[in-house]
This record gives sequence, C-alpha cells and structure tokens, in this order.
Amino acid sequence: MPKREIEDFISHWSKAELSENQISQPFLVELCDLLDVPQPDNRRNGSYTFEFHVSELQHDGTTKEGRIDLYKRGCFVLESKKFQEAKPEQTDLELSAEKIGAVAKRKKSAAPVRDTERWDDAMLKALVQAERYTRALPADEPYPAFVLVVDVGHVIEVRADFSLTGRTYQPFPDPLTYRIRLDQLRDEKIRQRLKLIWTNPLELDPSRRSAEVTREVAQHLV
Repeated sequence: MPKREIEDFISHWSKAELSENQISQPFLVELCDLLDVPQPDNRRNGSYTFEFHVSELQHDGTTKEGRIDLYKRGCFVLESKKFQEAKPEQTDLELSAEKIGAVAKRKKSAAPVRDTERWDDAMLKALVQAERYTRALPADEPYPAFVLVVDVGHVIEVRADFSLTGRTYQPFPDPLTYRIRLDQLRDEKIRQRLKLIWTNPLELDPSRRSAEVTREVAQHLV
C-alpha cells in the first residue's frame, strides 16, 4: 500500500464531520480498499453485507428487529458509531464572547466526547449491542471469531472468541492494544492483522500458532 494513500485515508477520515448514518458505510468501504480486501457485496442478508437483518428474542417471547452494521460470515460482526472530537481549549476572551452572545452558539451534541468516561461507556454499550447480534444470528450462521466496534475516524476496537461459541469476546490481542487508533493504520503489522480478520480470522488464534510451533519443533527433534 503506497504511503500516500494511507496518509490520505487517515487525514480525510480523521476530519470527517458527517453524521453516523452518512459516514459509516463509506468509511468501511474505503477501509476495505486500504486493507486490500473485497468490499461488501451487499446482497440482502448475504454472507458479507451491510445491514444484515437479525431478530432478537425478548424475555416476554416477542422479537426485536435489528441490523448489523457490517457482517461477514464466520469472520466478524461490526458495530459502527460516530462520536465527537473534544473541542480545543478556548481563551477567556472567547468564553466571555460566548456568554454575552457576541459569538453564535454552537448546537450542543448529545454524542459523547471521545476519550472521556462517557465515550468509554458508549463504546461498551456498542459492544453489548454487537454481542447481542451475534447471539441473534440465524441458526445456520456460525458464530464469528471477532466482534469489532468502530468509532468512525477515530478507533477500531477488536475482540475475539476463538472458541466460536459467541459467549466470551475478549480484547485482542490484549487489553492494552485492542484499540486500534486511526493513525496506527500506518503500521503494516496492524493492517495485516485487520486483513486477516476479514479473510482468515482463525489464523490469528494464538493456540493454533502454538500448536504449529510445537509440531515444527517436534519434527526437528525426530
């Protein structure tokens, strides 16, 4: 991937101001191009599509309809959000001007500000929603290895369940590095990790890697 294309992607999406509905799919399509993986085919409830339909069974026996923002069979369920960037600190003069009405007031957004406690809570709620969707998949759909939560233009959270039971999605590869910030896409290893999530997720299973190393060592000892 040419460095210029990576820089253009990061620069463009880190500044994008459109709403969640307007921005989510274009961002994910361009992310696919960046990772050199196919774009969603978008067939209705196909194996790799936006807005995959699920029905969640409620405690009272009714069902609640939902749509997975992006789904790829056996690979991942992805929930996409768009939160707001923190404002630069204002000078005392600017704050005074706002108070007296000399400067037009901006409409306050209800969206949490990134990298705050409210943002962490909102990302966690998005994760809970994505995990519910994995359990609501049709019976003939396997549980995906990964759940991704995306704050468009900011971060991709990665969690994995290599047991393929859809029960325990843990931060991947670990609790310190499961959040991929947009500027980390400059790192080829990060891009390769995401590419495998799209194309061969079980290749990232640490237990399988350990088993392969053990077999290789055993062959050398024979």
